[in-house]
Amino acid sequence: MSGFGLRFAAEVAFLGLLALAVGLAELGTPWIIAVMTVGWIMVAVVEWLAWRTEVGAREPASKEPASAPEEQTSWDIEEILAPVPDEQGSTTVLPSDER
Repeated sequence: MSGFGLRFAAEVAFLGLLALAVGLAELGTPWIIAVMTVGWIMVAVVEWLAWRTEVGAREPASKEPASAPEEQTSWDIEEILAPVPDEQGSTTVLPSDER
């Protein structure tokens, strides 16, 4: 079983045993809700810590700054301007206003 699978099984077992213990203790409903909420928060904190550990492990080992991109010192006018359509060969057809 993977690390996630074992952790998930442990969390399910913890919450299940907690619910069983609270039920056998014959506590009132507000106490059952409070204890289960605290148990759920504990599981959420464990999951958050596990997530942070996994994210930290995925970061690159060296924190060297990336090289700066090369700066473009001049603009080419052909890159900026769009081609102008030929006036003689182009026509625009609009729909008629017949109603």
